[in-house]
Amino acid sequence: MKAMKALNPWKGLPAVLALTAAAGCLAGCVEIEESLTLRHDLSGTAVFTLTVDNDPWMKQAALVKHLSDGKPGDPTPAEIDATRETLAGIRADAGDSAKNEAMFKQHFKDTIPPGVRLLTMTIEQQGTKTVTRAEFAFDDVRMLPMIGMSQEVTDNWPTPDIREQPFCGLEVIDEGKTVLVTHAEADPLERILQDPRQPGIDSNSSPEVRKQTEAALSSARLVFRIESPMEVVDTNAELRRGRSLSWEVKGSDPIAKRERTLTARFKK
Repeated sequence: MKAMKALNPWKGLPAVLALTAAAGCLAGCVEIEESLTLRHDLSGTAVFTLTVDNDPWMKQAALVKHLSDGKPGDPTPAEIDATRETLAGIRADAGDSAKNEAMFKQHFKDTIPPGVRLLTMTIEQQGTKTVTRAEFAFDDVRMLPMIGMSQEVTDNWPTPDIREQPFCGLEVIDEGKTVLVTHAEADPLERILQDPRQPGIDSNSSPEVRKQTEAALSSARLVFRIESPMEVVDTNAELRRGRSLSWEVKGSDPIAKRERTLTARFKK
């Protein structure tokens, strides 16, 4: 996990940006997509995509500095642009995406369970968004939640961040004639706030900062998809197209919807 800490692009932040980090807004707007292609023998492929839009926290960092300077109201466009330039400099110091990709590939090699293979791994910067995408092949889908859960990781970093443990909460039960797939960790807010790098909303923050943080968190989104040649027996999927099922959970959804377990049962 020492290599993973080197990935932190916020090291050396000016004091005001460090204050913003303490307010828990480094997550920005987060979108998580988890997709499975599941065969009759429980083998298949999986894709995990994490998109983080840093623009909200850039604006919040500008707001924190604006307020710390004793200025009323919202930061000016010039102040926000200055924050963006600071972030660009921090990213340049942190290294290019190729180095980050190499670090994550090594992380997965060290923590990936037997029967799971990393096919591709990319980290791309798309404007203010950072997109991390990993594709896996598996012999047994029940091993997917074990990615990132090696003994070394659990001993030294009990709560991996979102990227380090994709598919957490996924459970697949072979019932004989049927296969039950459940996902109990589909609440994007919970996934973000469980990340040890995201301390959450600081109760000591100003009302303005809290408002922006809550807005960023409420925009979080998780999409879970399953495609299988097996017949769907029952499911609570929101969208069903042939043998493809999908669910969408938003940070702004009611708690009951965010905390529900996503389920699908297939006939072999």
